[in-house]
Amino acid sequence: MKKNTLRIIACAVVGVGSLVAQQTSTAATYTWTGGGGANVNWNAPANWGTVSTYPSAPGDVANLNIDFAAAVTLSMYSGSPTCGILNWGDSTQTGGVYQAVGVSGTNGGGTITFNNNGSGAQINHVASGAATDNMRCNVILQDNLTINVASSSYNIKLWGAITESGGSYGITKTGPGYLSIEPAGGASNWTGLTTLNAGRIQVASNAGNNGITGNILVNGGRLQNSSSDAIADTANIEFEGGDWNMGGPGNNETIASLSGAATTPDIFSGATVPAGVVGTLTLAATTGTTSYAGTFGVNNALALSKTGGSTQTLAGTRANVLSSVSVTGGTLELNKTAGVNALSGPITVGNGAGAGKIRLLASNQMADGSAFTFNGGTLDTNGFSETLSTLTNSGASTIDMGAGASILTFANSSGQTWSGSIQILNWSGLTAGGGTDQLLFGAGGLSTGQLAMVSFVNPTNYAPGTYGATILPSGEVVAAVPEPAIIGTLAASGLLALRRRRTRA
Repeated sequence: MKKNTLRIIACAVVGVGSLVAQQTSTAATYTWTGGGGANVNWNAPANWGTVSTYPSAPGDVANLNIDFAAAVTLSMYSGSPTCGILNWGDSTQTGGVYQAVGVSGTNGGGTITFNNNGSGAQINHVASGAATDNMRCNVILQDNLTINVASSSYNIKLWGAITESGGSYGITKTGPGYLSIEPAGGASNWTGLTTLNAGRIQVASNAGNNGITGNILVNGGRLQNSSSDAIADTANIEFEGGDWNMGGPGNNETIASLSGAATTPDIFSGATVPAGVVGTLTLAATTGTTSYAGTFGVNNALALSKTGGSTQTLAGTRANVLSSVSVTGGTLELNKTAGVNALSGPITVGNGAGAGKIRLLASNQMADGSAFTFNGGTLDTNGFSETLSTLTNSGASTIDMGAGASILTFANSSGQTWSGSIQILNWSGLTAGGGTDQLLFGAGGLSTGQLAMVSFVNPTNYAPGTYGATILPSGEVVAAVPEPAIIGTLAASGLLALRRRRTRA
């Protein structure tokens, strides 16, 4: 049996307006007749069975899906062709041998433009072999481009830079096969949506250039990193199906935000990850609010970092399994089904300067065994309850109990390092304990020095002001005041009565 070989169409870089005179402005269908062999010219009409033309105009159909019997290298030489539809692949496989069909130049040199006169350009990979075909030309989008890879054992790779001209255009991946995107030819920059409907998109960075530069919609299949920083930091990824393997071990990725109402998607780091090797996903949007209902870290090898000023909500019905969580900007809202962990692992909130907030939208959103560290941030219980492990503090931090009834429970934290201060806002507790809001550390759970760093600001039903803290034998921390200063208005008599203040216990 013949050994599979790679046939390459070598793309030469040409200047704007250098299309040769033989080109046609009328869309036509061309089928390759040049067979195999080395250095076969794409721009030679005879190789397409014509006298004077070859595929290089908007709407043209280029059929590179004949029975290739041998390796071939096609060169564009002085041309920089345009296609509406490219049908690609060794379709017949004489003798059972698949001859990989390449559209390529060295490290992304040259350009091929996809323009189907506004009807949507196409790459249809029609072969069924188990091999890889490569396109090393730079790609210009003048139309939305659908790439269908028909075989689940097949992979096509776009190695060139992908840019757009004359508008904003996107790429849609269909079919069960693989599409790999790695911009070896320079910086990609297309602003349209990348949509994954089936199969796999594998994406990498090259020399600091992102593989995908716009937003991403995953309806099915798998998005997969083969390097860190493969996706633009400004991208939102919406999951309505499928999953995301960040690869690795230890790949890191920064995007703007996550969204999607589907509860089935998973985001994880690699299939097999050595112990202690963790990838980090950073959500860095500066504005806006998005909600993601899928899961993170099914193999406990993914850390989550929230930066920027936006609000990111984690929703859904299945638990996240994270190695650690950091919130240094904006707000991370937790809205899983009550009792389902949105966060696990050590949790840190705050950037040391007041930014960074975690807000509960349901009770019991963080794993009970998670150690919690304040670094000048805010935990907004928002009227819900939570149980955590120990509490460590630095900077000026805040616990906001919100409206409703919040019972916030920490493990004994008397042995933890504290500095700075913790302010308690919107507390509706009782001096004797057991009130609507409760802050618990267990018996002897805070040292005298730690209690001195806790203050209650304008507690409900108390005279406005800031009050110190004391810990009860039950381990509940309450405002250290003589008595609530309750002012009631007697509507019937119009009299104002001040209740006698009890002596300090």
